[in-house]
Formats: sequence, C-alpha cells, structure tokens
Amino acid sequence: MNIKIEGNRCRTTSAYNVRVLRALSKLEGMKRWGAERTLSFENTPYNLEIWRQTFPEATIEGGMPIAPTGVVADAPFDLKGDRPRFAYRTQPRAHQKAALEKLAGKPAVGLFMDIGTGKSWTAIAMIGMRWCAGQSDHVLLIAKNGVHQQWVSEQIPQHISPVVHWKAWVWKEGKAASAKFEAMLKFDGLKIFAINIDAIRTKKAETAILRFLQAANGNATIIEDESQDIKNLSSERTKAAIKFRKLCKYAMIMTGTPIAKDLVDLFSQFAFLDESIIGHRYMTTFKNQYCVLQPNPFSPKPKVVGHKNVEELYKRIDPYIFRITTEEALDLPPKVFISRPFVLSAEQIKIMKDLKEQFFSDFGNDDAASVRNAASLLTKLQQVSCGFLPMDDGSFRELPNPRLEELLTILEQREGKAIVWCRFNRDIINVKNAMNKIEPGSAVDYYGNTSAAMRNENKDNFLDPKSGVRYLVASPEAAGTGLNLQGICRTNVYYSNSFNSLARWQSEGRTWRDGTTGTVTYFDLVARKSPDAKILANLRAKKDISTLTLDDYRKLLLMEEEDEI
Repeated sequence: MNIKIEGNRCRTTSAYNVRVLRALSKLEGMKRWGAERTLSFENTPYNLEIWRQTFPEATIEGGMPIAPTGVVADAPFDLKGDRPRFAYRTQPRAHQKAALEKLAGKPAVGLFMDIGTGKSWTAIAMIGMRWCAGQSDHVLLIAKNGVHQQWVSEQIPQHISPVVHWKAWVWKEGKAASAKFEAMLKFDGLKIFAINIDAIRTKKAETAILRFLQAANGNATIIEDESQDIKNLSSERTKAAIKFRKLCKYAMIMTGTPIAKDLVDLFSQFAFLDESIIGHRYMTTFKNQYCVLQPNPFSPKPKVVGHKNVEELYKRIDPYIFRITTEEALDLPPKVFISRPFVLSAEQIKIMKDLKEQFFSDFGNDDAASVRNAASLLTKLQQVSCGFLPMDDGSFRELPNPRLEELLTILEQREGKAIVWCRFNRDIINVKNAMNKIEPGSAVDYYGNTSAAMRNENKDNFLDPKSGVRYLVASPEAAGTGLNLQGICRTNVYYSNSFNSLARWQSEGRTWRDGTTGTVTYFDLVARKSPDAKILANLRAKKDISTLTLDDYRKLLLMEEEDEI
C-alpha cells in the first residue's frame, strides 16, 4: 500500500491490502480508518520503518521520513567573516579530541562521559568552535541548581577559548538581574544564559528564555547538563526542556550515567535531543522493541525486567554520542579532584542564618569564650547542612537533605566500588541507610561505633568482589589508616569534611599511592551558603583548627553570597 506524507500524518493512497493488519498493531500513535478502508497514521521514523518492512514495494509521496538532524552535518567549524580562528585555551586530552572529531558538525549530540573525563571542557570547546564559525551566538545552558552557577563562575572562564568574546547571565529575578540580562542581549559576542533545571518551568523564567531564543534567529544552542534529570517524560521540567529545545537548531545532552543501566532512561533524553535518532515518539513502542516486559499485578502497565535488541539501539545512537569511562581514558592524571556544588533547602538556610545572627549578637570580642563558641557554631552549621539539627535532649531533628540527594546522583554515575567519607556519626547512619534502602546489602560502615569484629567483616566484604557490598561508609579518623584499597576502589566521596587535614590526607591515601595504575577520583560535596567551601580551602592550605582566631571563624561563618555575574 502506497502512502502520502501530509505534515505530521501519513495516509494510504492505494487499494486496501490485508497485510496492513500486520503493521496495524505495531504502529505508534493515533491511527484512523477513513473512507474506502484508507488508513492514516502519525508520521514518525518508526512508523515509516514498520511500513517499509510490511510493504517493501510501497512508494512514499509528499516527502521522505524525518531524518535525525545529526544526519545532515553543518559545514566544518571554519572561519567566517571577521570571527577569529578557534584556538584552545588548554590542549585537549586524546579522548576529548576524539569526541570533537566524531561529533563536530552534528547539530544534535550527546556526551556520555564519566565524571572527571572532561565533559564540560568538551562542551565548552564545541560552543566556542560554533561561535568562531558563525553558527551559533546564543547558548541556553540548563544544569542542576548550583551547578549552573559553577559553569559560569568556574568552568567557562577556565576552559573557553581565549579568542571567544563571551558574556554570561545566571538566571535570577529582580531589577538588577534584569538589567544584566538586557546588557547580555546587546552584547556582540557569545551569549550564555545559565539556568537551573527546576527554574525552567516557571513563568518568569520562560518569558526570559523565549526572549533569549527569539534573539538567536533560529540558531540557538541548548545544553542539558546531567541529562538523566529529564528521564521522566511526564515531569514538568522535562516538558519545558523539550519545548525550548524545539526552538534551537543545536542541542547537546551530557551525562555520566552508564547507558546500560536502564534503557528506558534513554527515551526522554533522546526525545529532548532528537526523537528521530531512535525513531520512536511513544514510550510504549520503544519498550516493546527494546525491553523485556512482565505483567505487573499492581499496575496496568507491564514491568520492565530486562532488555532486548540492545545492539540495534546502540547502533542507532552511536553516531550522535561519545561514550568513555574513566578506565578507558588512559591519559587522565592519577588523581582527579572534583567539587560538586549543590543548593540547600530554604529551611536549612533559615536555621543557619538564625544561628549565626544569635552568635554575632552574643559574642563580639576576640576572647577564648568567643572562639570556643564559634567552633561549636561552625560544627552545628555543618550538621544543619548535612540534614539534621542536634537538640538539647540529645535527639536529632531531621531536615531536608539535598546533600544526600547529590551523593546518590554521583554514585549513580559511577561504576565499581566507592568510599563515602563522613565527619559525623549521624551522616554515616543516614548515608548507609539510604544506600541499603535503594540496594539492600550494598553498604557497610567503618567508624567509631563499629566494633572491631564488624570492622574486619565489613572490610572483607567490601574487598570481596562477590559479596555485593559496593560502598564503605566511613570516618577518616577510623578508616583513614591501615586499610589498603588501592586498585579495589577508584571513587572517594567526601560527604562532609572536618578540619583534620592529617585525617584527610591519610584517607586519600587509602585508594591511591605511588605505583597505583589508573585514575582515582575524589569528590567533595560543597553546599552553597554553607562553610563547606571555606573548610575545604583551609584543608588545602593545611591550616590547623587550633590556630584559628575569631576573625578566621568569622570568615568561615559568613554566608556565601550568590554569584554576581
């Protein structure tokens, strides 16, 4: 049966053929029978592929199947007009150069690169190349709350080409922020609009984003950092991201989450990037083709219990993604240190503000009592930022805990074993319980309250590749010496830091020493508007807590202000 493409629909134009019944159950979307047994269905790559399989002799009128935008490459990143020739600020590592060579010229791409392998560097190089080539002057950058500011204050200044003239604006409400937004719109160069993923669904942010994209005259670039955050196709932020993507010529998704963990997570990410890459417009047909389904007694929707046709899916997406793991990136340094910023809840920020105001009201002189109380307050502020508030009766008030959410996000993107280092006993308990709730038996502890016998058992289970124990949740004071985990574990997450620099250095040495092969990655969770960043800076400067004056404590206690860019 021949068909004719009419916009978003396809309609049969030849006599009815009983073979249509073979295709009917496979076609996705709305299907309609018309007069004289004609059939119309949605114009998607998947449907056209099914039709060709059923009717190989059929002809198509009025157009061709929707091809992925990445199929037709742009011109190479050559000099255009008076734009400067692109030059690197820092030379790419071998795998970063390979990523650029593979993806250059494709309007829709995905950087599926492990944390620490240089996703941000690669993305920044690509948008710089596009600007030098005169292809795109506007970049809408969507990232986690806090990370979107880090892009503008740290990543872009450190990595962008020195020949690129750029100006960035971080989404913020208010007259002063609006004036900076207007100034950026008038800037003659690369314009970058950075916004957090949760803000894009708000009306005010939408108004600003639409103005920014309209000014691009159809040549905007949209980047979705940590694109696993839009894996839920029904969420408002995913819907908003896809709406804005449709207004952009170029798109990029970035994630370190292994794509083999759950193929369903890929669907909405490619619905954002370019639905025609995988060919499916609907989750139902995607699952039927790539997932092993089992009836679910608690839901009308079947349960995904496995995957199938995996190689076929990888073959479809491979031309548009660059995937590399830490183990595969052979030119990484032996140690990689990464700060992971995140934003505290409004409740945590208010409690911390109240505690500090009370302190500065009570103590104003540089005396021993003030220093002692300042040290006590600093500890309490850290505890609040970790999601709990100690009460006078010895109990704890549980608070919202974005720190724990950020930890789980990191671990989701890391393969193999990991150590989570915590300052407070309460942290160890909360972290261990959260991990074991998600994956029973995956986490064990090693701290002051762990008996000697359990320490040995937990250590042995962590070292045993067959035990199922992936995470060791420990204090640097207890586990920072005596454990030799080199080669066994390549991921360290410092959930909370103390002032004990010696314990920090010793704990870092548990997973790396001279002669260790490969790369060991160290993450530090840094809450904005908390003492985290300054404590980490003190550790790196090797300052001992016993030498701090009241003025030092004042600097540590002052709330970190929002970036003004």
